[in-house]
Amino acid sequence: MGGNKRDQERSKKLEARKARNRASAAASRKRKDDRIEQLEAQVQMLIGENARLKLHAQMQPSSSSSSAMAMTPNSSLPSTGYGSYPLDSCTNNQLPAVSALYNG
Repeated sequence: MGGNKRDQERSKKLEARKARNRASAAASRKRKDDRIEQLEAQVQMLIGENARLKLHAQMQPSSSSSSAMAMTPNSSLPSTGYGSYPLDSCTNNQLPAVSALYNG
């Protein structure tokens, strides 16, 4: 008769572990979806930034010195809130999805 009680206890523990596993898997999928959404938004922002910079480059007078200038950061460009390059200011603390992965 003691075996029946033990089996019930094991069954309860197994069900509890399965429930924790389901919750953990759901949380993992949500983190993944949030990260993908954040990266898609960043891609759209960078596509827009790229188009703006291409347009700006096309409007510049063509000369041999301007091609050398295109290879270096240009401080005459209007500020977009980023450093010389769009990803300079990106850190784990500024990206919520990345921050959540590293901070718990």
